[in-house]
Amino acid sequence: GGVNNFDTLKLSGVAGASFGDTQIDVLTSLECLDLRDSTATTTLSLSGSQVQNIVDGGGASSLVVYLDNGSLDTFTATGEYTSSTVGSVTTYTYYTDAGHTAQMAEVNVYYQ
Repeated sequence: GGVNNFDTLKLSGVAGASFGDTQIDVLTSLECLDLRDSTATTTLSLSGSQVQNIVDGGGASSLVVYLDNGSLDTFTATGEYTSSTVGSVTTYTYYTDAGHTAQMAEVNVYYQ
């Protein structure tokens, strides 16, 4: 269940939340992280391998992240990736190599 019928983790009311390796590495079998909370600043950083671990989808791993629109919330991709923005959605495509020939994961960040 969850947002758009994804397995979703929704966190709110965590002022100044910063999600790093310790918090992210325990998440599994999720397709959506909903971190919208207009009263808190959220910082999320993910590598392609972390996305794979969260989603459990191998090379087809695709994760949706919801953040608040505005300057308080930030998402940072790490490792080899490309990004593109259309409207309020930024898509990060992760690769296993510097030549970007083998995709390993994707994150769609929605600022709402």
